[in-house]
Amino acid sequence: ADVAARVEGLVGPIDCAVRIREICLEKSREAASFQIAKEIVEGKFAVAGLAEGIGVNSQKRIEQAVRTGLALFTEGVVSAPIEGISQVAVRENPDGSKFVAVYFAGPIRGAGGTGQAFALILADYCRQIARISNYRPLSEEVERYVEECNLYALKTRAGQYVPTQEEIKHIVTSCPVCIDGDPT
Repeated sequence: ADVAARVEGLVGPIDCAVRIREICLEKSREAASFQIAKEIVEGKFAVAGLAEGIGVNSQKRIEQAVRTGLALFTEGVVSAPIEGISQVAVRENPDGSKFVAVYFAGPIRGAGGTGQAFALILADYCRQIARISNYRPLSEEVERYVEECNLYALKTRAGQYVPTQEEIKHIVTSCPVCIDGDPT
């Protein structure tokens, strides 16, 4: 019937459409995406496999929040929140602290960079609400990003801008969320 119903039907959680409509009366779609994500992380909605109101440090809550916020941002008309993000995981840095990783898959790539960037911003926002640390890549991981990005660019980016090694290193070391994905 409307964007809120599409979001609930596409990714959930159950009964979020009413709240999305309320939020959208007061805020822009972008701001509403952050608000609904926050409420999901805080446990105000039942998430599959979790009871309401139990803790904020939940991988399932963060994944649900990112998917719901992205679905609202994209007005529930693209597959990115379902198929473009294969998972959102809470993993461990070498120092023992936790971080959030967003795993991208093929369909979001076709949706463009705005959806990808917004998903990372949402994940970072959720990470902060859940009081999870930032991603701290080892130098070997940074070099792996450089290698993989260069190889990917050689195969797919004819005529498009390809980031320099320095730019890739800056992005990877500065992004508080791990950018990961399924093998291509």
